[in-house]
Amino acid sequence: MMNILHIVSGNLQGGAARGAYFLHKGLIKKGINSKVLVTHKDNVKDDNVIQLSSTLERFNEIEYSRFLDQALLNGIYLDRRDVIFSVGVEGADITQTDIYKESDIIHFHWINGGMIGLDSFSKIEKPIVWTFRDMWPFTGGCHYSGDCRRYEIGCGSCPQLNSSNPEDLTRLIMIQKKNQYKHNMTPVAISNWLKLSAENSEIFRNQRVEMIPNCIDTDIFRPYEKEEARDLLGIPKNKKIILLGSIRPMDNTKGFGKIKEAFTHLVDREQYHLVVFGKCDELEIQVLGCSYQLLGFINDDYKLALVYSSADVFVAPSIEEAFGKTLIEALSCQTPVVAFDANGPQDIVEHEQCGYLATPFEPADLARGIQWVLGNKWRLEELSKNARIRAVHRYSLEVVGEQYLNLYQHIIEKQAEGNTVCFWDDKRIVNNVTDIKEYSELQITVDECGKYILDGELSKGPQHSDTAKYYKECIQYMCQIALNSDKHIFSQLFRDMAVNVATSYKRTLPIDFLYFFDTVKLKAKLEEINKESRHVVIFGAGEYGAKILRVLEKHGINVRYFIDNNLSKWGQFFSGIEIIGPRDIDRNMYIFIASTWANEIRQQLIEIGMKQNDDFMVIM
Repeated sequence: MMNILHIVSGNLQGGAARGAYFLHKGLIKKGINSKVLVTHKDNVKDDNVIQLSSTLERFNEIEYSRFLDQALLNGIYLDRRDVIFSVGVEGADITQTDIYKESDIIHFHWINGGMIGLDSFSKIEKPIVWTFRDMWPFTGGCHYSGDCRRYEIGCGSCPQLNSSNPEDLTRLIMIQKKNQYKHNMTPVAISNWLKLSAENSEIFRNQRVEMIPNCIDTDIFRPYEKEEARDLLGIPKNKKIILLGSIRPMDNTKGFGKIKEAFTHLVDREQYHLVVFGKCDELEIQVLGCSYQLLGFINDDYKLALVYSSADVFVAPSIEEAFGKTLIEALSCQTPVVAFDANGPQDIVEHEQCGYLATPFEPADLARGIQWVLGNKWRLEELSKNARIRAVHRYSLEVVGEQYLNLYQHIIEKQAEGNTVCFWDDKRIVNNVTDIKEYSELQITVDECGKYILDGELSKGPQHSDTAKYYKECIQYMCQIALNSDKHIFSQLFRDMAVNVATSYKRTLPIDFLYFFDTVKLKAKLEEINKESRHVVIFGAGEYGAKILRVLEKHGINVRYFIDNNLSKWGQFFSGIEIIGPRDIDRNMYIFIASTWANEIRQQLIEIGMKQNDDFMVIM
């Protein structure tokens, strides 16, 4: 049986901790031996949740780490902004615990607050999966960077510390992270926005970051009869109920200023009743100009499901949100959501299908979204039905648990084969390395090998380590395809990749930079498609879809349509070809998936009865 140990700092009340705990429950349902290590268990009645700080030694480690964090910040940066910021240099040593020794994989979630320090990474010899629940893993200490993008160049001169020193604490933390992060760590982002931010960072640039969303228990967060819920909570039945989560005026990332301005655009505010749960400043609510009700902090999920069910719409005005778990809780309770079309929420809400995504960050459009959702009874009913369907199909324990289970299995399989590095593709092509050194040694500059790539003479490349040899073999595989068009229909794309590598000035590339396309013999498949007179279509009307179009056209393949899940594109033309929706798919089509959402699209096609390779192929 697989043994997974989740690491969660604090108790299980916060958003990140609850996300980790729901995943733990999903894995338990699938028969996985899952345990959660926390710093404070509090009143959680689950024998699989273990408190790290139960001994005085562990408690002192955690408290010392917290003290050191604050001492470094408050002793040096007296004028820093009042935002959450973690140094995280030191932490508890979990490797001395029995639960660590019994585990196959260590799964990090929220590790700050003295739980895991950067000094702990070198002690952990087991594979690590790290679910990024904010930006801290790849910044110099901030959890959300705001408008700052210095994490892309190694931090320093930190605006949150009010520092102008390019070698300040944030720069030192970034250096420490680069030195301590290990090759046996698999990063996972909870949203595409967070994934893209990580992949653009100096630490994870050109590395594969997985994306697996948060999950919830959709049996707990389920719709209750609206009038009954309002009776139990004392909420008016004769008004349209707008639900808000925690209101913290001083936290700009939560967008209170945006919702405050949005309410000035609402017409006939007396028809609305505002319900707020979580932390709230009542004086700020009073100025919104409509009746309201404050429910305070709710630590009972069943009661929270009642609250969501009582509302007509849930509004999430956050400006910076890694995911937005309250949004999927609301959807699961059949309550449409209005949010800004940015960061985490843009993955969750399907615009005008289960809610409304307002133009970032325009309060007037946020108000327009509220009025659009509530303005038509029949539309509201349809949005509500769609909300529940989306939550169950994308964010249930079963769905997300299965995604993590597949990831764990792949990691364990590779470990059993003696491989610590893999290519993220359906056919892990190159896996002949058994002795990988520290991550800092897994890089080779383009200046050293670029000219050999273009010449196809990699045998003349650098010979300074086993890692360089392995990297060279990887590049050689790519170039063999790129230089022989008969071997692979997408050879030109590989050639382009090789040229880009060679011409990038002093750019360092980790060895998992490369990933490969599906290894099915594409030419034979295309000949088969032509014989059957099937229409060739590309699923993904974006940059990558355009590249695949050019390659197919070069080989005499006519593409009939683009397909895209974004309904605003339907009926438009992309690269001169009409874009249709998934509902227009028929069995006379053969589909090439060319999208970063490949896994979701694959599942979408399977659910309508299509078979991989027979009816569609994943190109990315």
